[in-house]
Amino acid sequence: MELASLIISICALLLSAFTFVIYDRKIKKQNLILNQYQILKIDEENLKKKCAKISGTIIRENRQMRKLVISNEGLASAHNICITDIRNFRGISLTGMASIPFELLNPGEHFEIPFMISESTPDIINVEYTWDDDNKAHNIYKQNLQL
Repeated sequence: MELASLIISICALLLSAFTFVIYDRKIKKQNLILNQYQILKIDEENLKKKCAKISGTIIRENRQMRKLVISNEGLASAHNICITDIRNFRGISLTGMASIPFELLNPGEHFEIPFMISESTPDIINVEYTWDDDNKAHNIYKQNLQL
């Protein structure tokens, strides 16, 4: 009877140790996956902090007057911002002085380029923005803007 009790106790102890080892391995594997995911998220956040995102919108002032508002929606400053010269589009003439390339555009800031359109102006213009930021030099973004 004592032998049967000893065998049952040893089997229970071995089964408990086996179960502990199996679940410990699973937990360590899951922790490794979670740690890799957290490191990836931190790297992505650090990359976003180094990137500027330049884009534009057209604001209609009146029948023939428009403003091209170029803004930085990223989390880093943009340097040497250049855009497609909108005077090259048929029927567009600038009404104000715009200093292009624009030297610095901080996050959340914008600048405006007022212009006039005529009847021969196309409905959509294709604008290309290039800029430098802390992450990369010569970023390019192409955008179609409706007049």
